[in-house]
Amino acid sequence: MISRPGHDVKLSTYSEPTPNSPCMKPNPLPPIEYLQQMFCLDTVSPSGLRWRKAPSAWTKVNSVAGVQRTKDSYWRIRWKYQGKTVDYMAHRIVYALQHGSDPGDMFVDHVHNDKDNNKPLRLVTKLQNSHNRNGRKNTSSIYKGVCFIQATGRWRAHIRVDKQFKHLGVYATQEEAALSYNEAALLYFGEFARLNQINSTEN
Repeated sequence: MISRPGHDVKLSTYSEPTPNSPCMKPNPLPPIEYLQQMFCLDTVSPSGLRWRKAPSAWTKVNSVAGVQRTKDSYWRIRWKYQGKTVDYMAHRIVYALQHGSDPGDMFVDHVHNDKDNNKPLRLVTKLQNSHNRNGRKNTSSIYKGVCFIQATGRWRAHIRVDKQFKHLGVYATQEEAALSYNEAALLYFGEFARLNQINSTEN
């Protein structure tokens, strides 16, 4: 039960539909010694990396490594390795060079969730990585874990934990519902919680 002034909410659950295409396990990186020969870390580079060694005739040494994808703003790097074209997220290579080892099966998370590879990165599980995501854009609220109930004109707060949605309560404003989500996110996800930035309550 989560207690707030005027709201003692007992959490209820319902199963989440199984996704059609779950996230793939990260691919192993080339050996760290090879990565150190190919790349250098650079906080001025928007990808966090520059080419120490040109991977092709049309790529210049010391140029920015990688291309930023328009659909999700992640930097990716593609080049030929052992006769095959390889494609990796730039932040995984950045982490490997910073720590001297391949992240392996773990995911590399942007702590501040802003896709900036020059800001702190950390190793997380797949589940922990999902906790730090923004809310969906095609919802009725600007806040994560909040939706509008058209029939009543009120706002429902909910959170997903262990592939189940938990109902947190119904509130008069979306700001109250967003605050309820934040409290539950801290309870369940701790440092991996992606909290709503609450605006002033609308009149």
